[in-house]
Amino acid sequence: MLGLFSSLLLSSRPIRARQSRAPVGTHASLAVCVQRLESRVLLSAVTWTGGAGTSNWSDGSNWSGGAVPGPGDDVSIFNTTVRNVAGTIRSLSVSNGTLEGGALILESGVTLSSGARLKDVALSGSAYTLTSYHGILDAASLSGHVTMASVNGSVHLFRVQNGLTLNGTAALSGGGIPGSGPAYSGFVFEGNQTLAGAGTIVFTNNYNNAVVAASGSALTIDSGITIRTNGPSTSGYVGWAHHGVSGGTDFSTTSFINFGTILADGGSILVRGNGSVNNSILGAVNGGELKFEGATTNNTTISAGPSCQVDVNGVITGGAITAADGAIISVSDGNTPYGGRLKNLTVSGGSYSLRSYRGLLDAVSISGNVSLAFANGSIHFRVQNGLTLNGTATLGGGGIPGGGPAYSGFVFEGNQTLGGTGTIVFANNFNNAVAAGAGSVLTIGSGITIRTGGASTLGYLGFVHHFISGGTDDTSTSIINQGTILADGGSILIRGNGSVNSGSLGAVNGGELKLQGALTNTSTISVGMNSKLDVNGVVEGGAMTGLDGAEIGVSAGTSYGGALKSVALEGSVYALRSFNGVLDAVTISGNATLSAINSTPFRVRNGLTLNGTATLIANSNYAGFVFEGSQALSGNGVIVFGGTSLRNVLVATENSTLTLGSMNSSPENSITVRWHAPRRPIRGGTP
Repeated sequence: MLGLFSSLLLSSRPIRARQSRAPVGTHASLAVCVQRLESRVLLSAVTWTGGAGTSNWSDGSNWSGGAVPGPGDDVSIFNTTVRNVAGTIRSLSVSNGTLEGGALILESGVTLSSGARLKDVALSGSAYTLTSYHGILDAASLSGHVTMASVNGSVHLFRVQNGLTLNGTAALSGGGIPGSGPAYSGFVFEGNQTLAGAGTIVFTNNYNNAVVAASGSALTIDSGITIRTNGPSTSGYVGWAHHGVSGGTDFSTTSFINFGTILADGGSILVRGNGSVNNSILGAVNGGELKFEGATTNNTTISAGPSCQVDVNGVITGGAITAADGAIISVSDGNTPYGGRLKNLTVSGGSYSLRSYRGLLDAVSISGNVSLAFANGSIHFRVQNGLTLNGTATLGGGGIPGGGPAYSGFVFEGNQTLGGTGTIVFANNFNNAVAAGAGSVLTIGSGITIRTGGASTLGYLGFVHHFISGGTDDTSTSIINQGTILADGGSILIRGNGSVNSGSLGAVNGGELKLQGALTNTSTISVGMNSKLDVNGVVEGGAMTGLDGAEIGVSAGTSYGGALKSVALEGSVYALRSFNGVLDAVTISGNATLSAINSTPFRVRNGLTLNGTATLIANSNYAGFVFEGSQALSGNGVIVFGGTSLRNVLVATENSTLTLGSMNSSPENSITVRWHAPRRPIRGGTP
């Protein structure tokens, strides 16, 4: 009985039990001594012996058992070279040996240990695995569905030499060894090579999957190849990964050239290299994240799908980046020698976000509806070689608790132009800015509008000392406005020296426009109903108009003083306020009120022309005009001393002469001074 059972186990063929009847009188239990067994094939371990003295796979004498391996066999090869491989086997294990030439169909998988090489061998199978312990694929070809998982301590990528052809799907599933660091799954291409074929590499989890080039190598990804993640919590590297490649963190000599498709599909892909080139499809979809490190030349379009993210911690030059609704494009100077820069490219899309961590926009064009909001520590963009805006950029600054302000917007480094036909909106009251660096001139093109977004919104134009070297010294920074700057319900501060306004500049809907520094105005600065204009510097030339309820204030609170020079003040019913402000050869028209509330008298130089009505309303403070030096108050206007205080003044400084109207007192040049109640004299001397 034992002999029969042993022979059944050792047989590799299906066993059929013969049907028989028990002899008459035999106990019934003896009828089941021999039972029918299920059909089975027992697997066989086959080892290369080299007994034939040749290197030919098809010579049976080279194998243990004296037969060429076949289906169901587990094949092992050690320390030798085997050529002309062929047939179907269950699995293959090679240690410090080489398989050269031919093709194998695999039922289970291949394991290559240190020193093992597959050269000019084509592997295929419906579902098989590849496991590497420093194994080499040399001009190899992979077809079918292959899984490359980090198992049983496999810690290294497959080393690839002389190119790799993939015509199936390679599913990469890296891992980690507790206490021993990462364990990579994938390929490292040693030398300049091509990943060719019509296959797909899929990063199936979020542990150390990689398709990379060794230091000093360039990897070309062919047009038929797709590399992608496989949904949330999957990730991988393309280009260079220092854990699996010698050379530490230096990838300055590693690059990739993409003619295929690289897609962060729901997961994350890090593209890393220097001198890399993208000629095809590169992007993120289904909430994925595409990350760049190093320098990439882009000859096509990098895309970010809805709710996806593209992170640039390096330099991307050329082409375009498109962003769908909800997408995020972030640029960071990071910790790499390449910084974070977009250069000579276009960013466009629907409603998307731009985030900067001291990122640089170099000759970039932006279109679509883009939000530059403070988020996760983001700060302003640096700009070089001009910026073109053909959409709407909404700025929403913020602050870092205990860490000072965090600005949202742009800092132009050097003399540049903000061009295009777009609009910048200051959307909240936290640190929004369109600024010029120290020593820089920023020109705002004729098609550009910069405005606030309603009540409780504000922004800065020109010089903002919080993030520009040079402290509070804005003497070398200026703005040339050819476009539209509008404090629309909110507040805008323009700061600079030598600035010029030839466009539209003003405040509406209760907004407040503040001017600091020196501005030459060749146009009209308008102040709408119940809006304000505050001059804390010098404005020379042009006109200022104030509608009903508007207020124009001049304050000498900076090193520039506060002065209007050769300016025509016009309007219906508006207020003029002074805080030691200067009117230098100014003309006043319309109905102006000079109240002493939060105000002092205007200082006048080089004469004052009044062609409207100026009503002075003093209280405990003085209201009116102090003429510094001998001058004339000319024009065809009226000064009214209103209120009940004796502190309305129309005076000249000591040893000066104030002339009212012309010497001939013609009707065209006559000044009338009157008051509403008794005892309202014109005061002389210094008030």
